[in-house]
Amino acid sequence: MEHEHHEGGAHHVAHHKEKEFTLRIGRKTALVVAAVIVVGSLGYYLKDIFVAAKVDGRFISRFDVIRELESVSGKQALESLITQKLIRAEAKQKGVTVSDDEVNAEMAKVEEQVKAQGGTLEQALSAQGMKLDTLKKQLRTQKLLEKLVTGTTEVNSEEIAQFIKDNNVAIPNGQEEAYNQLVKSQLIQQRLNTAKTAFVNDLRAKASVSIYTKY
Repeated sequence: MEHEHHEGGAHHVAHHKEKEFTLRIGRKTALVVAAVIVVGSLGYYLKDIFVAAKVDGRFISRFDVIRELESVSGKQALESLITQKLIRAEAKQKGVTVSDDEVNAEMAKVEEQVKAQGGTLEQALSAQGMKLDTLKKQLRTQKLLEKLVTGTTEVNSEEIAQFIKDNNVAIPNGQEEAYNQLVKSQLIQQRLNTAKTAFVNDLRAKASVSIYTKY
């Protein structure tokens, strides 16, 4: 009787262990399947992050695109990013800001210029491969730079008259004021561009810039 009871107990323990082992294998399998599903789903939804295109079954990764862009205009892009960072840091230090309304006003000017050439802003951005947010960021930085050099672009009436004389500008009767304003705007823009270049060069000369990637 005791022997039969012992055999029955052993059989019960063995059956319990077998069931526990089966459950353990089942859980592991379920976890593996779940992981495969998750990874597969992520791969599908995140493919745009890693893959730029597929040609005849062969992938072109976004890293390939980045390498190509860097080889073509990497140096120019890097210099632009460095300049933008220096301008923003200087503006922050001096408490100079640009509002969204000011950026929108600059955007309107750009749109008018593009429209005058028979195009649209969307077409112009597409042709440049640029996004709207990137353009806004650039316009904000340019406006910050303009504010930082404010006071160095003043033009007086004597300078306007001298420019008209030196360039033999013929002014029709009754159009003196309009021509004076036109010349003034041109002189201000010239001085603004000169001041911007000098200011950025000065920032770059004073800054500690380490470049780790050579293009």
